[in-house]
Amino acid sequence: MGALVLALLQRQLSMVKLKEVMLSTTKVTSMVFFDFNWRFSFFHWYFEVFGGEELIADVFNQLPGGGICRSIISYGCHILIGIYSRFY
Repeated sequence: MGALVLALLQRQLSMVKLKEVMLSTTKVTSMVFFDFNWRFSFFHWYFEVFGGEELIADVFNQLPGGGICRSIISYGCHILIGIYSRFY
């Protein structure tokens, strides 16, 4: 939004430039989405083939504290993954 306002104020906004920006944004967004989707699919396949689901279930079943401990660890992992993906 800020770039649009600046372009308007400097009278450098035209339909041609707006179309270029929208096309380049769409290309970058689709490349990122495709890359993310491909990596997630590969990780999911790899995780299932090598028994990751059973490994995680075994680890969670051996934790003391029951469901509360499982929830805390699960939320903690989600937070760590979110922080990692934010910076990389």
